Amino acid sequence: MVESVKELALARVRKKSRTGPTLILMAMIATSTVHFQAGAQDAPHAPHHYRFVTLNAPFPGVTQTLGYGINNLGVVVGNYNDAAGDHGFILERGAYTSIDVSLPGAQNTVAFGVNNRRHIVGSYTAGGVGHGFLLKDGVFTTLDFPAPGVTQTQARGIDDPGRIVGVYYDADGSHGFLFDRGVFTSIDVPFEDACCTFASGINNDGKIVGAYGGGDGFIHAFVRDNREFRTIDLSFPNNQALAYAISNRGEIGGTGFILDHSGVTLLSALSPDLVNAVALGVNDWGEIVGIAGDPQEFGFLLVPE
Repeated sequence: MVESVKELALARVRKKSRTGPTLILMAMIATSTVHFQAGAQDAPHAPHHYRFVTLNAPFPGVTQTLGYGINNLGVVVGNYNDAAGDHGFILERGAYTSIDVSLPGAQNTVAFGVNNRRHIVGSYTAGGVGHGFLLKDGVFTTLDFPAPGVTQTQARGIDDPGRIVGVYYDADGSHGFLFDRGVFTSIDVPFEDACCTFASGINNDGKIVGAYGGGDGFIHAFVRDNREFRTIDLSFPNNQALAYAISNRGEIGGTGFILDHSGVTLLSALSPDLVNAVALGVNDWGEIVGIAGDPQEFGFLLVPE
């Protein structure tokens, strides 16, 4: 899932005009960018100590287990793979429970996010088409962005009030969305030459994080607060930064990093096992869930000690 988003966004960026990319990037930095450079005041700081846990769904024939979301109760959601395809899971107090969307024709369930009320969002396929879903009080509801030409919808994050963010795809690429009280709203980063917006996380303050393709040919993370967008540009690696999660304390997790008020922590500094790590979920206790590994990916959980 992570690499497919990068590849789609980069492909769309390369098709865009390269006229004046330097001026566009400078304007972004001057007007709307939170910029962190290695060696500067906000350089990567000394990490806390964490207990490292590899996620491993204990079901027959499982070939891979990936972690995507975590709530303040320590409940982890994600997906595992076997010969039948993808299945979602809940990990709570050391016990795994499988999740499969129980709607007609549903296959390949992936659980992306969970809130403190244990409401879960994710995606599934039916008839070769990707759909988002909400699992609330044992009932599955399909979430499809209601616009012509939409080919796929993924529900990626949910906050405690029940607001849901995600991504939908059409002929122009990817677009973020917010689903609030039964109403879908499209989210597209408004910067010049930006494309392929991807919304992935939301906290209880309504702050949304995600990524977009810039006119400079790079992927950039963003934060949307009160409908104002700010770019998060990290100087590693190669400015290909995607933000996937935001806690109620404002901690942001993404491709290789955790960003909080004190600065940036590189995931690679937390454990030698975190090669090519991505933080896909972070809760208010600082627990981190995500994916790492090269070439074989696996899910992980980091618990502060």
